[in-house]
Amino acid sequence: MSIAPEITTERLTLRQVEANDAADVFAYTLNPDALRYTTGVTPNSVEDTKRFVDGLLGKSEDAYAWSILFREQPSSVGALLNSQ
Repeated sequence: MSIAPEITTERLTLRQVEANDAADVFAYTLNPDALRYTTGVTPNSVEDTKRFVDGLLGKSEDAYAWSILFREQPSSVGALLNSQ
């Protein structure tokens, strides 16, 4: 996967997805609204989510993924993916 540049605004930081984001991704995808307009499936465990995140990190060079963080909160609250 190509390295997504870090983008910072007044309220948000978008940074490259990291392997240690799996627990945060699992937490926010438990909300049924989090994946409502996507083709994603709610994971059954943190281990399922780790496999998903590992898959993102193993994508081709023309793919990228950002974690979305509120600047005052250190955990990921969402993701932006381009997985061509």
